[in-house]
Amino acid sequence: MRLFSMKADKEVILRDRFQMSQYIISTANLISHRVTIYFGIPIFILCVIGEFLNIIVFLSLKTFRQNSCAFYLTIMAMISIGYLFTDLLKFIMMMDMIFIGHNNQDFIV
Repeated sequence: MRLFSMKADKEVILRDRFQMSQYIISTANLISHRVTIYFGIPIFILCVIGEFLNIIVFLSLKTFRQNSCAFYLTIMAMISIGYLFTDLLKFIMMMDMIFIGHNNQDFIV
């Protein structure tokens, strides 16, 4: 009889550990989604503003227009703006859709 009780106790412990690990994973997932949404949007906006300022500076000052390195930095700023609008914005919106879907259970990803 004692052997059966020990086996049942082990099953309860394993079940409790599994439920606790599921809780930790879901909490970490929720935190990562919120960080991506709430910090991703300001980072996106600040980066776009910064890259436009880079382009303005590199194209407006005569010192930079005569330097070949400034040409590459200007092209890099333009490519960076393209990356921000295609990849980073898409990633933030995708995380937002997943987050909304988990809260409302209406949208399944």
